[in-house]
Amino acid sequence: KVLNWDFYELPIYAQSSSMEHVDGPIILADGATIDEGVVGSGPHQIIDFVKFMKQEISNSEVLRELLYKIHAQAKLDDLPITLYFGKDSSSIFDSAAIWTIDYEDFSILPESILDMPNGTGHLKGEMIIHVLEERLYMRKPGHNFSQSHIKCFYPDSYQNRYRIEKGLQHISI
Repeated sequence: KVLNWDFYELPIYAQSSSMEHVDGPIILADGATIDEGVVGSGPHQIIDFVKFMKQEISNSEVLRELLYKIHAQAKLDDLPITLYFGKDSSSIFDSAAIWTIDYEDFSILPESILDMPNGTGHLKGEMIIHVLEERLYMRKPGHNFSQSHIKCFYPDSYQNRYRIEKGLQHISI
C-alpha cells in the first residue's frame, strides 16, 4: 500500500516493504526493505517524519523552496530521492552512504529557537533540511558526499537560509 501525502502540492511517498518502486520526487521507505534498522520501526518513523514535515512546511518558505527544487531535479533526472527509515539504521541521524535515517535521533533537537539555550545550536528542521539538501546535491547514495556535505554550509545554502529564517546565526558549524 502506498500512502501519498501532499507537502505544499509536492507528492511525497511512503512505501511499504512490499513495494518495489514508487514514482515521486521523494520516497520514504522502510529501512527493512534494504536490511537496515530495527524491523518494524521504519513505518512509525515515517509517520512521525510526515507529521513534522506537514507542520514545518507551513512555517518555512526555505523548506518549500528546497522541496520544489528536489521535485524539479527529480523530474529532470528521473531520479527520486529515497530515504530509508529505521531505528539504528545509521550511527546518528543519517547515513549518506546508504540514505538511511534514524528519525528517532532527531528528537534530541529543539523544534523552535525558543527551546534553545541562549538561542544557539541546531534545530530539528535545520538538520532535516541539511539531509534533504545533501541528497539533492548527491543525487544517488554515496555519490559525491564530501562536496555535497560542504555545500550545505555555504552562506547561501538552504540550511543557512533556514537558520536566518528562524532567527539563528546564519552560518552553520
